[in-house]
This record gives sequence, C-alpha cells and structure tokens, in this order.
Amino acid sequence: MLPEPKIISNALELISQQPAELIAIVGPTATGKTDLALALAKQLGLEIINADSRVIYRDMNIGTAKPNALELSAAKHHLVDIKSPLEKYSAAEYQRDFDSTVIARSVATKQSINSDGLLRCARNDQPRAIVVGGTGLYLRAALEDLDMPGIAVDEELRSRIRKQFEAEGLQPLVDELLSMDAEASGLVDLKNHVRVMRALESVILSGKSLAQLRRKLDKHRYDVVYIGLNYNDRDQLYAGIDSRVHKMIELGLEAELRDLLAKYGEAEIFSSTIGYAEMLDYIRGDLTKDQMIASIQQATRNYAKRQITWFKSNKRINWLYK
Repeated sequence: MLPEPKIISNALELISQQPAELIAIVGPTATGKTDLALALAKQLGLEIINADSRVIYRDMNIGTAKPNALELSAAKHHLVDIKSPLEKYSAAEYQRDFDSTVIARSVATKQSINSDGLLRCARNDQPRAIVVGGTGLYLRAALEDLDMPGIAVDEELRSRIRKQFEAEGLQPLVDELLSMDAEASGLVDLKNHVRVMRALESVILSGKSLAQLRRKLDKHRYDVVYIGLNYNDRDQLYAGIDSRVHKMIELGLEAELRDLLAKYGEAEIFSSTIGYAEMLDYIRGDLTKDQMIASIQQATRNYAKRQITWFKSNKRINWLYK
C-alpha cells in the first residue's frame, strides 16, 4: 500500500536536510515501514537492507509480514531469506552480514580505518541504501555504537541448557542468568526462552556480562538519517495491529505453519515468534481460534510497546506521525 503523500514528502525533506550514507526507516510493527521503504527506493533508485530478525528466515512469509514477491522485485533486497528456520542467528552475525552485503561494501568504499581499527563512513550527499526494520538490537548492532563480538558455539553447553529448559521450564534458566549477571533483566526479555537461553550461553562462555559483551563504541558505525514511523494515537496503532493479524489469518497463516512443521519439524524459531507460537498452540488444540487470534494481537501490541520504548533511546530518530 502506497504511504500517504505527506509521509513521503516529509521523509524526502528529511533526507535532503540530513545528507547521509544510509537511510534507516524504523519504528513499531504495523506502521508501514516496508511501504515507505519501497516508495523511497523507487523514487531515489536505492536498494533495501532488511533489519527484521524474522524476515531473514526462508519460508516464514505470512507470519513475519515479509514483503511479497512483487514488493521484493520492486527493489533489490538484502538479508532476506538468508537462513533456514533450523539455523541459529544472532545480532553479532547480523552485524557481520550487514557489513558484508553488496550495498554495505559500496558504502565502505569511502571509509577509512581509524586508530581503533573501526571502519568509518565519510559523508556523502547521495544515500547508498535504505535500511528498514523494527528489530532494535539488530539496527543498533549494524548502525550505531554496539560492538558485538562473536562467541564460538559450544554444542555441549547448548544441549545442557536446552535439556534443562525441557525438563524444568524457563525459570531455573532465568535464575541462573541473573545470578551471573544481575543487570541482564534490563537487556533480555526474560519471558522469551530463546533469548534467555542465548544470553545464558553467551555469559557462561565469555565470562562477561551482557553489558560488557554489548560494549559501546566511541562513535556510530555508519552515517545515518533515521526516519521513525508511528501513530499519534496509540489506539490507531493497536487497530492497525489487529487488522494485520486478521489479514495474516486470511492469507493462510495456519497453512503456512503446517507446511513449515512438515518441512522443518517443530523448529525453535516457531515457538519464539509471535504469530507462529500462538498458531502452534491452536494447532495443538490448546487454544480456540478466537483465543489464538486474540493472543497474537495482544502479543503484537506488547511487542510494539517494547519497540517504542527501545527506539525512544535513539534521539537521532526523526519521527513522522500518521
């Protein structure tokens, strides 16, 4: 759906006023980020880099609101469908993959190595790409001031954590994480078992707190103009979320998940992704259809609130309100 002309014109004005190498379109879910990115990509002749942690997975289309085939063909996209749902993926890996994309490499042609060994972008009046998504950690790792050191996988430790979760549930893992890193509660969603397990694994293997692992750099990694999309009225945002969930159901979210289960089994990513997790409970018979829809809507509203809180910390975002 084409964004309002006013939104497009305001975005173009911001881009002209704040020349930068990259344009980042951010904000809570269901605010039209993809639509604006496509409109700007067409008008400016730019390519798009995905910054959504679920759009990177192949075959997970409806439940992630992934751009459809027509939208993907309208502009060249990067970091879409790059992983199987069976593969693990982290913000550190995203940072690495972001830097190695064709567009990021073209941005890097005007960079120089500083004394700290970090690539810095030179300013350029012509933006090179549009980065779009709502995964705050990925955006911060790629664009801002986070140093995300890679940590080697320890399959034995990962298996131990997984077996403990299956036998005892989430709370013992949360307790173990907080006993080692009391400040982790402010950095990890303690109700998300995947994030808790990854955080625990990282803290154990590194011997460092999450805050230490997510060390801040002195300067941002790229020169970016940030455009944030949101609604003036929170009720409008929630109405848009509710409408999107109904559309996902109509488009065949249940059939998509059944196909995913047949192809990949009960991959961990399904139970940790809003929409798929609730649909999985419905397929198992734990929720009625109405309960499933309501649960997806509520979980998405809660996620949108967390996104808004996260993005508020970035004072460089220029907010455009619908």
